[in-house]
Amino acid sequence: MRRLSLVVFLLLAGASSAGAHPHVWIEAVVTFAFKDGRIVAIRQEWTFDEVFGDSIIGQFDANKDKKFDARELAALEQGAFANLREFDYFSHLSVDDKAVPTKTVTGFAARVEKGRLVYSFTLPVEPGLDPLKGRVALGLYDPSYFVDVQTGGRAGVKYEGIGAMDCRTDLAENTRKPIFGGQVFPMEMFLTCRAP
Repeated sequence: MRRLSLVVFLLLAGASSAGAHPHVWIEAVVTFAFKDGRIVAIRQEWTFDEVFGDSIIGQFDANKDKKFDARELAALEQGAFANLREFDYFSHLSVDDKAVPTKTVTGFAARVEKGRLVYSFTLPVEPGLDPLKGRVALGLYDPSYFVDVQTGGRAGVKYEGIGAMDCRTDLAENTRKPIFGGQVFPMEMFLTCRAP
């Protein structure tokens, strides 16, 4: 058990090596949650590749019912998610290229859906960001490139509580933030909003 936990930690902590390349793949759906015209939270749903997902399910679904009860979920969160705090949960939020800390998570949950492991959680954004007063960008990536996070283009971005504001998100490589020894430019979501 300890050995498998170490493997899980290394995979999710973005452990790097000279020949590193993605070993874990995540499909992410992002929801920007608004209140009174400000972004107050970013909800995420991660669907893992089958190989990695099966290893987590096998370790933490103790009764093998393909569900996580409260005790299993607590163990999973502690053993295969909480350590991602050190890496900002692979979520790199910025306004005008200035980093906005993302060290807090609420509402973590995990489930098995169509045989795939799915995480969901919320990153609170306090005191909230006004998207009309700066260029908001969100990059979902592991700097070591051990984990590859894909957002599925615009279909992978949603808005909640946006009201009459008109927002769109464009995905583009950020050539100012190379990762993996300068070999990879991470994709970022650039949010543009207009007042009604």
